[in-house]
Amino acid sequence: MSVSQHPPLPLPPGINEYYLPSHDLTYHVLAAGNPKKPLILCLHGFPELAFSWRKIMPAIAAEGYYVVAYDQRGYGYTTGWDTRKYADVDLHSFSVTRVVRDAVILVNALGYKEVACVIGHDFGAVGSSMCAVMRPDIFKS
Repeated sequence: MSVSQHPPLPLPPGINEYYLPSHDLTYHVLAAGNPKKPLILCLHGFPELAFSWRKIMPAIAAEGYYVVAYDQRGYGYTTGWDTRKYADVDLHSFSVTRVVRDAVILVNALGYKEVACVIGHDFGAVGSSMCAVMRPDIFKS
């Protein structure tokens, strides 16, 4: 877990904030619960961030889950995507396939082989549903 130059978010008790580097992104992650419990992954909508899940994460964790929300590619404190001017950006790097790939990479980086449930809100509902459709071996519901 790496440290960022950003100030910590005002989070409720029980939620940890950290940065998790992968091969192309450094994910900004919020987590609640015991990392030995089944994983629930939360995908935010537009123009929201992982921070939008802060009020329900502790309640889900209290039910026996490790709950993780992250700033998706192009949002918030997650870094590593194509930041060139719009005319020069490779928009394929923001495709639905890439959204699913990012989630799979994060799940593996967290040390999990599967996700008990992937939850999405607004635009995150597109990503979460595509996770379950494209990789049902990982995203169980």
